[in-house]
Amino acid sequence: MSNDKLKKGKQELSEPYLLLYHNGYRVLLDTMDWKVYLVRCADNSLYCGITNDLNGRIEKHNIGKGAKYTQTRLPVKLVAASRGLSKSEALRLEHHIKHQPTGKKVEALKERA
Repeated sequence: MSNDKLKKGKQELSEPYLLLYHNGYRVLLDTMDWKVYLVRCADNSLYCGITNDLNGRIEKHNIGKGAKYTQTRLPVKLVAASRGLSKSEALRLEHHIKHQPTGKKVEALKERA
């Protein structure tokens, strides 16, 4: 690979990522940079989501540009987050967390991440 910086849209990518060549085209696969997160809303409820930019996502939630659920429950505070996962792993973990009882969501995220 050459020394040029890889970009995905306007976002410059940092490691880790996987670059493949398929039929003469560069194909960029994000790996291990997705996180599952839980935030506590102002009404004491929990919201679970995934992102590849945790700080940016929390900021978006807190300015009312995040999920519809959190828009009327501001501010939100980060409770827990997983380590880096692939996008598919993050989606599976998010699904698992969302199907847990409220009292077990934080524990489930910490033990599975």
